[in-house]
Amino acid sequence: MSVSAAATAYKVRSAPWVSYQNVHSYSSLYSSRLRNFKIEVHPNAGSLSRGAADRIVDQAATKKGTVLTPGCNTPLEMYRVLGQRAKERGVDLVPLLMGKEGGFHMGMIDGVECSLEHPYSFPYYFAQHFLRYLGFYPPCATKDPAEKRFLIDSYFSLMLKNVHVPWIPREASVHEKLSHVHGFNQWLMGRQPIDLIICGIGPDGHIAFLGRGQEHLKLAAARVKLWDGVRDWKWGNPTDDACVCTREGSCESESQVPEHALTISLGTIMRARQVVLMAIGESKAAAIRKLVKDPYDPQGFIAQYLRDAGGEITILLDEGAASLL
Repeated sequence: MSVSAAATAYKVRSAPWVSYQNVHSYSSLYSSRLRNFKIEVHPNAGSLSRGAADRIVDQAATKKGTVLTPGCNTPLEMYRVLGQRAKERGVDLVPLLMGKEGGFHMGMIDGVECSLEHPYSFPYYFAQHFLRYLGFYPPCATKDPAEKRFLIDSYFSLMLKNVHVPWIPREASVHEKLSHVHGFNQWLMGRQPIDLIICGIGPDGHIAFLGRGQEHLKLAAARVKLWDGVRDWKWGNPTDDACVCTREGSCESESQVPEHALTISLGTIMRARQVVLMAIGESKAAAIRKLVKDPYDPQGFIAQYLRDAGGEITILLDEGAASLL
C-alpha cells in the first residue's frame, strides 16, 4: 500500500486548545524498523510549528522533565508561538525557566564555537528568537558587542537557572573549551533519558551536528569538527533561503564561519523518551524520503538510526516535505 493511499485525515488531539486543519497520519509501515515512527503531514508550516510547540507545552505543564530544541530556520515559528501556546494552557514558562517553580528544564541540542555575541552563537539565537517573545530584551536591540555579550551572559549565567544552551568560545584556551564540553555533558547526564528532543534534518541526513563517522561518540555530548558540506549549506551563502544566523551575520568574514560545534551524541538521541523531527518545504523532501523509504544504511544517512530508537519517534512534515512519500 502506498503512503498516499494509507493517509487518513485525523484530529491530532481532542483538547480544546488545538486547532489543526487537515492533518494527515501515515499508518503504513515501510518495514519493521519503522515500528516506532508516527508521521504527521500538516497543511502548512504554521500548523506544523504549533504542533511542535504544543509538545513542549505538554512537558512544561508537568513542571518536570527536560526538553531539547534545535536552531536554524525550521523551528523559528515554533519559538515564536511557544509562549502564546503555553499562556493559552495556563502555563507560564518564565518562572519555570528561571527555576522558581517546578523542575522543568530546557536546552538546545547543539551549539557552535564562536564569540558569545555573534549571531552564529546559539545563546544569541535562543535569546533573539525565543526569549524575546517571553518579554526578554533581544540582543539585536544593541549594536555594541560588549553590551550584547553582557546581556546574553546575564540571561544564561544569572537568570535562567533551568536553561542550558551549549556554546564554546572561539578565542579560549583548550582547558576552557573542554570545561564547556564537560559542563554540557554533566548537565545532560543528570537528565537522561531526555523526555523530549526536537530536531531537524539536513539534506545529507545529519541530525544535530552529527556527520558521517561522528555517530559513535561515547559521551552524552562532544565537540566535533564541522564538515565542509554543512558549513557551506548552513553558513556559506547569505541569501533569503540561508539560515537566519547567516543572514544576521552576513557581514562577517569567511574566517569566522564556525569550524567546530558542541552537539548531543547519537546515544542521547536514541535513549530519549520522545523525539520529534521537523521538516518544512520541498527542499527537505528528498531527505525525508531517504529517512523513511530508502534501504537501511545509517552510516551513509545518519538520520536512519532513528529507525532503531528506543522511544517514540514523530515526524512532523508540511506538504512540501512530504511530497516524495
